[in-house]
Amino acid sequence: MTRRGALGASGLVLVALVALLAVGPGRVRNAYGSWATNLRTTAEAVPAAGLQTETAPPGAGSLLIAVADEGEGAAFALLTTQEDGAAVVVVIPADLYDLVPGYGTFPLSSALAFEGTDLAALVVSNAVGVTVDAVVAIEGGAISDLLGDDVAVDLSSDLEVEQPDGTLVRLAAAGNALRTPETVGQLFTTRGRGELLLHLERQAATWEGFVHAVASHPRAAADFAAGSSNPELAAGLLAAASDLTVTLVPVARVGSGEAEGFEVELAEVADFVNRRLPHLALAPGVRPAVEILNGNGRLRTTRAVADALVARGFRVIRTDNAEHFDFPQTIVLGHGEPNTEAAREVVRALGVGDLRLELATPSGIVDVSIIVGHDVPAGEG
Repeated sequence: MTRRGALGASGLVLVALVALLAVGPGRVRNAYGSWATNLRTTAEAVPAAGLQTETAPPGAGSLLIAVADEGEGAAFALLTTQEDGAAVVVVIPADLYDLVPGYGTFPLSSALAFEGTDLAALVVSNAVGVTVDAVVAIEGGAISDLLGDDVAVDLSSDLEVEQPDGTLVRLAAAGNALRTPETVGQLFTTRGRGELLLHLERQAATWEGFVHAVASHPRAAADFAAGSSNPELAAGLLAAASDLTVTLVPVARVGSGEAEGFEVELAEVADFVNRRLPHLALAPGVRPAVEILNGNGRLRTTRAVADALVARGFRVIRTDNAEHFDFPQTIVLGHGEPNTEAAREVVRALGVGDLRLELATPSGIVDVSIIVGHDVPAGEG
């Protein structure tokens, strides 16, 4: 899987993945929108049991599952449960472009390569607005060690790869079939020929088969849970996975070619979480947007502050260096009177900060700006 560079800023129940029809050049840009709209329509027609709950299931939590390819994230999904105890898998594209705190805007796949599972979990929490209680990562090539049996996966399209001489090799055919564990790993990690949308469709179908297969095999479930940061939680979530629904976080397609990817639909993701995953919501409604500027020159300072603020319901949209590194005290600037309370909450969350209010020329992009001073050492916040 090739890591892509930074990209400029610019639920969906998979009861049945919609087959993507042949798309001419003029219709390519609308392909994702049509697929997503059809899936949203299907989702709204499904009985709402467990999808619009306001209370958390007993012992509920969330497990971020990452499938890696040579250390870089190839596939991501969040496993949790609904009020009725049924499991739900929320597919999150590896090509989801969002802020990677301390680095800039990169695909989620790069976060795993930069620092590992903790950073990937922070990116997901920040982008989607949900708590991530535990993380587990597995290399795609190790899936065969985890699963001893074949896995039923219903694909909407062939997985084909082009060889250097131009010939095509089909790794997996469309349709409902038993796939070897090696093929399951390839479905997660290999984009293959064709639109990125097709790869996402195949991944969604593979997540359903993979999670169900792991949950159905006691040895696989025990090994998988043991590899997570919270084995007890992982085991509990897998126990509910016999009744499984697969969903997709609301995203929009951006870029093209090698820089093609997705961005979270901000206007829809808060509603998606609050209606369908309320027990994971970091905050109700739209979260205050903040920028974090490094004013002390210490490594990982902005990352530590981002950890603290995301967990308290803020959305970090920018991390960068301040104009210099000689700020003795952290400055918390609320943009406009409506953001005064949000700025106060930042000070409470950090335990430090000189609270100020910008009334003359407030930012129209962020609600609160934080310049991190020498009173917040790296690794604290």
